Amino acid sequence: MRRTRLSLVAALAVTSSATLVALPSAAGAAAGDTVQLIAMNDFHGRISPQSGGDGSLVLDDGTTQTVGGAAHIGAALTSLRSQYGDADSSFFVGAGDLISASPYNSSVFKDEPTIEVLNALGMDSSSVGNHEFDRGQEELYRVSGATDAYEAAHGHEVVACPETLGGEAFEPGVDGCFTDSTGEDFGGTDFPYLAANVTGADGAPVLPPYQVLEFPGSDGATNRVGLIGVVTADTPNIVSPAGIEGLTFGSEAAAINTYTAELQSQGIEAIAVLIHEGGAQAAGGTPNTCNNDLAGSPIRAINDAINTGAGADVDLIISAHTHTAYNCSLPGGADGERLVTQAGFYGKALTDIRLTLDGDSDVDRSASVATNVPVLRTATDSTIAGIVAYWDARSAEAGNVPVGEQTADLDRAYRAGAPVRDAESTVGNLVADAQLATWPDADVAIMNPGGLRADINCAAANVSDPQGVITYADAFAVQPFGNTVNSVELTGQGIHDVLEQQWALRGSPAALNFLQLSVAGMTFEFDPRLEVGNRIPIETITIGGQPLVPSETYTVVANSFLISGGDNFGAFVSGRPSPDTEVVTGPNDVDAFVEYLRAQDEPIDPPALDRAVSLDPAQPFDDDRSGTRPCNTPATATISDDTPNRGDSLTVTGANFVPGESVTATLADGRVLGTATAAATGATAGTAAITFTVPRDLPAGQHVVTLTSQLGEQATTSFTLRSTTVETVEKIKETVRTAIGKLLAWLFRR
Repeated sequence: MRRTRLSLVAALAVTSSATLVALPSAAGAAAGDTVQLIAMNDFHGRISPQSGGDGSLVLDDGTTQTVGGAAHIGAALTSLRSQYGDADSSFFVGAGDLISASPYNSSVFKDEPTIEVLNALGMDSSSVGNHEFDRGQEELYRVSGATDAYEAAHGHEVVACPETLGGEAFEPGVDGCFTDSTGEDFGGTDFPYLAANVTGADGAPVLPPYQVLEFPGSDGATNRVGLIGVVTADTPNIVSPAGIEGLTFGSEAAAINTYTAELQSQGIEAIAVLIHEGGAQAAGGTPNTCNNDLAGSPIRAINDAINTGAGADVDLIISAHTHTAYNCSLPGGADGERLVTQAGFYGKALTDIRLTLDGDSDVDRSASVATNVPVLRTATDSTIAGIVAYWDARSAEAGNVPVGEQTADLDRAYRAGAPVRDAESTVGNLVADAQLATWPDADVAIMNPGGLRADINCAAANVSDPQGVITYADAFAVQPFGNTVNSVELTGQGIHDVLEQQWALRGSPAALNFLQLSVAGMTFEFDPRLEVGNRIPIETITIGGQPLVPSETYTVVANSFLISGGDNFGAFVSGRPSPDTEVVTGPNDVDAFVEYLRAQDEPIDPPALDRAVSLDPAQPFDDDRSGTRPCNTPATATISDDTPNRGDSLTVTGANFVPGESVTATLADGRVLGTATAAATGATAGTAAITFTVPRDLPAGQHVVTLTSQLGEQATTSFTLRSTTVETVEKIKETVRTAIGKLLAWLFRR
C-alpha cells in the first residue's frame, strides 16, 4: 500500500513538514540558531557491511578502520544527532546515487531494500544521481514516492505498484513492489528526490528542484533552509540513452542560480545545494582535508561559476559522484568562504555539517563547520539490522548458489589500494571472455570499466561459504545494471576509433579522461605521450592473432550501454559499415557471465594482463594488484615471545585474513585479549596485530591464543608460562644481575 505522501499545492518547494508549498516570508532567525545536516552520497545500496577496500577507510590519522553497513550508519546517525542535541533541527540528506550499481541483496529487488533502509534511517531529502536513471525515468518516478503529487502535476505520475510501467505490464513481486520487512507492499521513498536541472518536454523540472526545511527557532519563529538538488550534466553520456529519452540535463550552475533567486523571493536566505557532481584532492589528502582546493575539478568549476550569479548566496555545497571524501572551504562570493563537502562512498563516512544562522535568517559562514565522520562498526542499530537481515534472507536462496570456482582474486584494476578505471583488470578481461563466448562467431568483445562494479574475491561471504567459490550473487554484483550482451558489425577503422576514444572529454565541465577498455579476441598497444586521437598505432592492433585490416568488417560484442555509444564511445555507432547496420540483441549480461562460469571445467585463474600494453615505460597504466591474494591461503598467527612472564606485554600477529575484517584474539578459557582490523590494502593486506598483557592469574604451562575473524577464519599460536615460583626466582635473579651491573658501572666511573 502507498504510504503517506507529500502533497503539491502551487509551488515547487518541498517542506520538511510534509507539504509542497510556497510560504510567505518569515521573521529573521534568532542569531546563533543552528541546523545540523548529516550528509551521505554514493551509497549504491551497500546495506550490508562490505569487505576489503569497500569496507575500510583510511582516517585522518593514517590508521585504517573497518567501516560501513546500514545498521552501523543507523548507530552513527543516532550518535551524531545525540551529540548535536536538537532533533527538531537535525536533518539527514543525500547527494544522489543512493540506489543502483548495488549488490545482489538490493539490486535483485530493484533496490527496494535500500529504499526501506533509507526510509527507516529518516532520510529527509536527496538530489538524484546519474545512477538513479539506470533503470529509466519511469522506474525513478515509481520509486520516488514522496514526489507523486509533483509528478502528477507534470504529467508523469507513476505509483509504486503500477499496472504498467513504460508501456509494459507490471507484475508485482517480479518487476518490483516486493513485500518489505513489515509485511507491507513497497511504497516508494518517504523523502523527495530533487532534480533542478533535469527538465522534460514542458521545460519544467521532472522532479522538484528544491525542498524547504523548517524547524523552530529559539525566539519562537520558524527557521527555514532551502535545499537545491542538481545532478551532473554529463548524465546523458553515462546512462542508457533509451532510459532518459525526452529529458534535458542542463547546466548545474544555471539551475543553482535560478532556484537560489526563487528561494530568496520567498524570503529564504539560508541555502544549501545537494549536487551529484564532485572533485578530487591532490595526493596525500584525507577525509577532512582539501588538498589543492579541488583545482581543475568539475565541482570547483561549478562553485566558481555560481559566484557570478545569484548562486553566490549559496552557503553550502554537498557534493558526490567522484567517490572521494573531502572537506573544503572555497571562495563563495561576498559572504565569505563556502563549505564544499563530500563523504566518499558506500556509507563509509557521514558528513556532520552544523550551520549557524545570523539575525537575518542567513548562514553565518564563519561560524559554520563540517566534519567527515567514519561509520565505525562499534555500534549497531538493531532495527536497521533487522531490515537488512530480512532482505539478506530473501536473497540468500538464489544468491548463494555456486556458479564457479576461482584460484585467486578476480579484481577490478587497483592502484595503491583504490580501484581505478585507466588500467586493464582481471575481472574486466574475464567478463570480455564471457561475452565473446556468448557469440561464438564474433571476432572481438569489449567491456567498459565503468560497468564493473565489484570484485570477485576469494574471501568467503560467511563461514559456510568456502573460499574460492563464486556464487550467483558474486557474479551479479560485478554487472548489476541489467544490460544485454549484444553484437554489431564494425569496420576495422571503426574498432580503431573506439580504442582511440578511450581518451575523451568526459564529465561536466568536460575534461580529458582515460577509460581503459577490457578486450577479448584482440590485443593492442598505446602511447599516452602522443596526441589524443593518435595514441593507438593501428599496426599494433591484432584480432584473432592477425593484424587489423581497416577496410574489413568485424563482428564486435559489447553490453547494450557501450554498444549504443555510452561513455562517449560514439564510434560504436559511427564505425558501423552502414547507417542501416543493426544491433543484434543477446542475453542478459549476468546470465551470460554465469553460463560462462558454469561451463569451466577447472577453477578460473585470473586472466593475464597483457591485452593492452603501454609503449611509455613512465606511464604503464598497470594494475598494481594491491591487496590481491590467492584463494585458500590459510590464516597464520605468530607471537612476539613464546616464553613470557605474567604481566609482560605480547603482540600476536595474524596473516592471510580477509582484508578489512575484524579479528579477535582469545584464550582457551574464553577471555578476549583484544580486537584489530586486518589491513585492507597494500603489502600488509590481511594482517592484524593485537597487543595484550599476559594475565597474572594464568597457571603454568602452554596457553593457546586463537585469532578468529568475523567470517570464521581461525589461526592459533601459543606461549608457555613457568610456575610462579620459578618465575619469581628468575625475576629475583634478573633484579640482582641488573643491580650488580649498575654497581660495577658506578665503581668503574670512580
